[in-house]
Amino acid sequence: GACGGRGGGELARSQKERVARSIQSMGDVLREQGERERAMEAYGEALQIRRALEAEREMDGQGSTRDEQEGGEDDGDGGGGGGADLSVASTLYAMGLLHLQMSEWDMALVRFEESLRIRVHRMVEDSGIVEHEQHHDGGPASAASAARSSSPEHADLDAASALEARSYDVAMCLHKMGRALEGQGKLARAVEYYRRALRTKDDYCPADVEGTAVFGDLGALLIEMRRRAPYEDLTSDSGSGSGSGSSSAAAMKNLGGGGSESHREDLDLALECLSKSHKRTRAHFGDDSEEAADAAFLKGEAFLARGEHSAAIYCFDECLRARLRSSSFSSSRARGEEDDDDSVAAEEKGDEGNKGSKGDDRSRHLLRARSLSRLGAAHLARSRGERAEDDDLDRALEALDESLSILMERGYDGTDDHASVLLDKASVHERFGDADLAVMCLEVGHRVFVELHGPDSLRVAEVRIRMGQCLVNDREHSRALEHFEDALRIRGAHRHGRRSGGGDEHDL
Repeated sequence: GACGGRGGGELARSQKERVARSIQSMGDVLREQGERERAMEAYGEALQIRRALEAEREMDGQGSTRDEQEGGEDDGDGGGGGGADLSVASTLYAMGLLHLQMSEWDMALVRFEESLRIRVHRMVEDSGIVEHEQHHDGGPASAASAARSSSPEHADLDAASALEARSYDVAMCLHKMGRALEGQGKLARAVEYYRRALRTKDDYCPADVEGTAVFGDLGALLIEMRRRAPYEDLTSDSGSGSGSGSSSAAAMKNLGGGGSESHREDLDLALECLSKSHKRTRAHFGDDSEEAADAAFLKGEAFLARGEHSAAIYCFDECLRARLRSSSFSSSRARGEEDDDDSVAAEEKGDEGNKGSKGDDRSRHLLRARSLSRLGAAHLARSRGERAEDDDLDRALEALDESLSILMERGYDGTDDHASVLLDKASVHERFGDADLAVMCLEVGHRVFVELHGPDSLRVAEVRIRMGQCLVNDREHSRALEHFEDALRIRGAHRHGRRSGGGDEHDL
């Protein structure tokens, strides 16, 4: 009778687990369809059932049944193995994905941390690591003790490292935690988590979509941090005693993509990651897909940041060709039948609200405009170097004009994209000797940056320096001095703000 009762209890728990799995699967479908509130309700219900099952097993002092082990990780997060605690980890992971889509970074991080902690503990148990075991280098006592330390986030990270990152599921948790940290603006810590997710590349990042995303995210973030670095240099003390001319020249050297040796290793890693992402993305989605175009764009950014302008031009050209072919294919398919895959993709990237075909079309135009803008910037950069070609400036102006036309027609005037194109156009006009046209572009770009970021932002200081240099070349020294003095005032204010703890990194 006792055996029968115990067997009946296991059967009941197994049935409840199947119900929880079905509810979570329903949540996955709702999430894919953009019904986020209903998806969160489904995940919450599945989590409640699984937490209750876990509590029952703890009270009975029982391990999970074979049936639960077989079913616990069939929820689509790529895991293997099982057990009730891992089924809880699966639900927490799914909830974290939904929080990411909703840009709820704090809650996403909490859910992924919980999921990671469960997975690491299971790995510790399965690998037989003993709590009192010490590392030879005097590090944490063990993965198990690290996972119980006072800092859960870093404890789980150390535990995963101690286990040499053997689990694909742990890798995906680390990857998604990196995305949440990036959303919070904690870029250096996000890079740390992305790096951990690449610790053992072959095991952690197989050639699937999830594994490819780790390479793309890390590479893209390293490029973004490199882009921000020159603005940080503007607030440093370097060159403060050299006078306005040399200080401005140093600032413009940084803003022009020179950069210090300290960034070189990051750029090398970025190119390595983005090259792998590009290759894998083309294999998964095809050469003519939007995904391949995005990957080619980021690879071009890496080459441009490294000063390899011809390679950057090749990548941006490839990106534009893929966008054009992808757009033509999407248009012909839309004329033939209803298909909202692009809408789902937009939702998965975290865009607010449901995207219709008009919104998707507008977004594609923006991506094309950005690709043209960076192609123009690459031609402009190459025109200054030893490998310059005769038509680089003409091709730069052609690409920038087309980009600007798209932005104005599609309602993106007054945006950062609009101002950035104008600044590059100003550089081209300067090279052609058209000072008046250059100043006109800079003045419009200046107004846009003032409206978007305020009159005392570092972006405004950048444009002020550019306008001053342009006016010096045109021998309008009094007007140029006004711009230089205002730029130095902004620099001084930001340098003081950083020293006193009042600096705003988000202004970068």
